[in-house]
Amino acid sequence: MAKFNKVLTAKQVVESDPTATENFEDGLAFAMGNKYRLFSRVLTTLFSEKKFYQDACDHDEGILNDVRMVAEEDPEFILKLAVFARQYMGLRSVPIVLLAEAALNLATRRFVRRYTKHIIRRADELVEVIAYIKIAKFNGGRVTKLPSCLKKGIAEAFDNFDEYQLLKYDNSKGLSIADIIKLSHPVPKDCSKEYLYGHIIGKHKEPDSKLTPIAYAKKKFIECSKDGWSDETAEWAEKAHATQELAIKVHGNKPEVWEAIFPTLGYMALLRNLTKICEVLDEGPVKKVANRIADPEQVKMSKQFPFRFLSAYRSLQRSDVGGFEKNYLLTAVAKALNASVANLPKIKGKTIVMIDLSASMNALLSERSSVSYKDVAATLGAVANKVFDEPLVYGFACDGRRINILPDDTVMSNIKKILKVDVGYSTNAYLLIRDMIIAKIKCDRIILISDMQCYDSYAGEESFAKYFKEYKWKVNRDVKLYSLDLTGYGTLQTPADDTVLIAGWTEKLFAIIGMMEANKTDMCGAIEKFASKKTKKPGFQIDEKLLAISARWS
Repeated sequence: MAKFNKVLTAKQVVESDPTATENFEDGLAFAMGNKYRLFSRVLTTLFSEKKFYQDACDHDEGILNDVRMVAEEDPEFILKLAVFARQYMGLRSVPIVLLAEAALNLATRRFVRRYTKHIIRRADELVEVIAYIKIAKFNGGRVTKLPSCLKKGIAEAFDNFDEYQLLKYDNSKGLSIADIIKLSHPVPKDCSKEYLYGHIIGKHKEPDSKLTPIAYAKKKFIECSKDGWSDETAEWAEKAHATQELAIKVHGNKPEVWEAIFPTLGYMALLRNLTKICEVLDEGPVKKVANRIADPEQVKMSKQFPFRFLSAYRSLQRSDVGGFEKNYLLTAVAKALNASVANLPKIKGKTIVMIDLSASMNALLSERSSVSYKDVAATLGAVANKVFDEPLVYGFACDGRRINILPDDTVMSNIKKILKVDVGYSTNAYLLIRDMIIAKIKCDRIILISDMQCYDSYAGEESFAKYFKEYKWKVNRDVKLYSLDLTGYGTLQTPADDTVLIAGWTEKLFAIIGMMEANKTDMCGAIEKFASKKTKKPGFQIDEKLLAISARWS
């Protein structure tokens, strides 16, 4: 009997892998490299929010530990990841954390100034980054000194914002835009900006009708409250870009107030206030709101996560308001969700989409959210059904089941079908891949959408990794496994050599898959490429005449 010339089983191969470990359910899992673990955690967090298997402190500390480790091996990657998380993935809090931590770390400080203006994309983030520094470095006390790199970066980031944005997010509670101006000393580009900064910090008590027209309009709008609502009030509301909070505070929660301000409300504010709009506006204005929500250009500019549309739809559907107005808005939201994925490129080939519908996926994204990880998984599964050329969609938990959804159906209707599937509570993802081996279902790629806490709730001996290895041996050695991580717990379901790790909650991940397959890269490569493109300095414009003269002399 041979002692050394033995053929290992798939189970022996995966269990002997040097990266083998256990997940939170004691199932077989595999460790990630530092950069991969960092981006999987960063792109799946709203920060300071608990998850099903971790409290907020533990998850946040995991991110901070990964930042420190990555800072030693590739310090600039942390800032590139922050740019990617903010501009491509649409996250706000965690990019600010990365920026602040980079400013506090000696290894990463030299990159901070260059990247700051690309990370701070909304005026309140000027305040948020200092507020984080206040907690992390000054224990909540007075901020006396900023790292020079961050101070200069913030001063330059002020150029990202106009009068409207700076006034909108100037908060009287806690730190304010005025405090940040005093700390960072931004250099105004023109007389208007100089007067605006002076007005914000209290140097100029009265707004100027020409230099600060929005501040002046806001003052006139508030003064109009003494005389009640009128055409003049509505005119000043429009010029002041009055938010619903300001308008309602000054003039009350009245139909005429809503009708005046809804044209200037941001897209997300509209989605959050659909029920109120239904309650207070007549059919004509509601139709205008519906048209704006469904407008593909408005959808594109809004950069909403696809699950935001599901949340808005569900909230309005469950409300007590009725009538045709409600139907107009529900139809508009469904159209908007379809429009949000319409421009994604089709990816050719046979694709198996596996959606985790287990109990742990019922955890909410945040304490203030009504959206669960299962909602996100179902939404991405429905989007995948549109994106891939030949998809088969399955749900799994205790058992696995094919979900019959059609690419021609709306994304919203397919989400509903996915969420109605009852497959129990455990996370036996291996059952699907085992059945694919039995049926000899050959595919080009598998998309696993999950929190990656898969295990065997029956005998406890089986694993997704074992059956995926068998699938490669017996059915298709060239199959690609995309591990779409929704929670960032830090482990994989198969060894890294067998997995293409992606992470996040947006439909844009499927565009990244297309780019990966075209350019033979991975998620780290996609992050690097995106950040480099966004932060690239404009090159010198070469005069063609000078070029011709140079050619003649040479």
